[in-house]
Amino acid sequence: MKNKLRPLDVIMAHPDTLKKIKVVNELDRGLLDTIQWGFTFHPDEENNTRQLDVCDGVEIDWSSNEGFNDVVDYVKQATVPPVFPVAGLAEHTISLRRLVNAQPEIVREGEAWTSGITHHLKDVLGVAG
Repeated sequence: MKNKLRPLDVIMAHPDTLKKIKVVNELDRGLLDTIQWGFTFHPDEENNTRQLDVCDGVEIDWSSNEGFNDVVDYVKQATVPPVFPVAGLAEHTISLRRLVNAQPEIVREGEAWTSGITHHLKDVLGVAG
């Protein structure tokens, strides 16, 4: 049972898993709010998520390694731009989830995607990373 989740895991998480996340900072709140708006606009998007084995009060681990700008650039090009405050971020998150789902597990679990997605989300959510 996990007690820490990567931002990439949170993007992929089922709503029941999301309920168990402890909000520690504004970055956590921003990501969770954006994901919830995505489910509001697209209720069937829940079908593209995963139930994760996590404990109650699981936290998001925003730590990441430097570099991996190629992943950050790729994600920016392959997802819906988050142009409009609420809807844009929600649509962006949905497109990011679909992009991540399209990757083989070996890619999703790799350091490049873990760090690249974390840097990308910090940028999108307005936190220098």
